[in-house]
Amino acid sequence: MKRHSNKGQATIEFALLLPVFVVTIVLMLGVLTVCMKQLALSDVARSAVRVAVTADDPPTAVKSLLRNTSTSSTVSENQNGIIKVEVRQPIRLAFFAMPTQVVQLRASASMMREPPIVLG
Repeated sequence: MKRHSNKGQATIEFALLLPVFVVTIVLMLGVLTVCMKQLALSDVARSAVRVAVTADDPPTAVKSLLRNTSTSSTVSENQNGIIKVEVRQPIRLAFFAMPTQVVQLRASASMMREPPIVLG
């Protein structure tokens, strides 16, 4: 009785699993990219609110800070002196050279306006 050879089995398994592995890696890189951009946008929101609480005109100060970026911002202040800055940035992800839908990332930060310094 002759036994069958299994020489090509590993090659076939590799050929079947390689596309799944590549797609998984590409999707993981896409998610990592979005997470890194979200972290950077949160840092921008914190920096913008720090500038806004010390400025006389918060919206103008934030606009000048974000002048060279692709982000848009909204600055609001309530009656208690709390300033809230919301920033938005559209990003476009492309997988396998196919553009996907534009994703809008958002971040916000709030801080209380510093009281005026009273001397004397």
